[in-house]
Amino acid sequence: MNRGEKPILSMEAEPGGEPLSPTADQVAEMEALVNRLRRIEGQVRGLQKMIQEGKDCGAVLTQLAAAKAALDRVGMHVISHRMKECIEETSGVSLDRQALEQAFQVFMKYAPYPIAQNNAEEDEES
Repeated sequence: MNRGEKPILSMEAEPGGEPLSPTADQVAEMEALVNRLRRIEGQVRGLQKMIQEGKDCGAVLTQLAAAKAALDRVGMHVISHRMKECIEETSGVSLDRQALEQAFQVFMKYAPYPIAQNNAEEDEES
């Protein structure tokens, strides 16, 4: 990790303090991201098999687009999570998580590619 960068799930303590334990919400967040990435991994394996078996180009491209969109959703999820942390850290004020979540949902709804899927909907697919 480069200087000044933070992990996705920040467990840093104050200088000289003990490392923090992740909250239940943070653990759930990390598990949701890992589950999404596992589904994407399965999609990519399916793509490899399709190519090896010489499947129709259109079908391969459709699956490729789906895998790319899934990775984009994971990326946007990570970005929005990190933005929440940065806003709270720089403002020094604890923000209303529900209001922030609603603002990010609006942002994600109007992003240039379809990423506005609800976490619960994606988790039900697995």
